[in-house]
Amino acid sequence: MKSWLLTFGLAFVTGMALGQSTFYQLNINDLDNNQIALSNFTGEKILITECSMASPDLRKLKFLDSLYMNNPNTLDIIVVPTEDFDTTLGRIDLKKLLIDSLHFHFIVSAPGYGTKAKAGKQLPLMKWLTNAVNNRHFDNDLLSVNQTFVISETGVLFAEMMGPADLYIKITAILKAKAPDS
Repeated sequence: MKSWLLTFGLAFVTGMALGQSTFYQLNINDLDNNQIALSNFTGEKILITECSMASPDLRKLKFLDSLYMNNPNTLDIIVVPTEDFDTTLGRIDLKKLLIDSLHFHFIVSAPGYGTKAKAGKQLPLMKWLTNAVNNRHFDNDLLSVNQTFVISETGVLFAEMMGPADLYIKITAILKAKAPDS
C-alpha cells in the first residue's frame, strides 16, 4: 500500500513539474486578440476543430455552426486555424469570412501552428491536445487538416476524430455519450 501511495505521489509531483495543466487552466486568444479563459466553458462539452488557415472547410464549419445553434446550452465549439498543412501561400481574412460574412457563432481562435514539429511555435491549446503529459490520454500529433477533439463537461479529452467524413454521425453519438471523469 505504501509503495502504491509513493508511486502515485511521485507521478503526481512529476506531472506537475512537467507543466501538466488542466484544460480549464488554459487561455486562448480569438481573432480579435481577446483572451478567453477556457474555464468559462466548465459543464459543457466542447468540440475543438483544427482547420486550414488558407482554405477552411466551409461545409464542415457551417455544419458545426448549425450544431452549436441547436445545442447552445450544452455545447461549445472552438475552431483553431493552423498553418501546418496549407499548400497555398495565399492567406484569407478569417475574421471577415467566418465572422463578418458567414456570421458563425462559435469561437475562432487566433491562428498559429498545431503540430509538434513546430514545438516552439505550437499554440498552447494544440500542445495540450496533442501531448499525453498534458491531457493525460492522447499523445497524437495533428496528421492532417480537420482533426476534431472532444472535451467532456469536466474538462477531460475523450475523443479525437480525423477528417470530415461521417462527422455528423460521430459528433451526434459523442454528444449523447457520457465521458469518463478521468
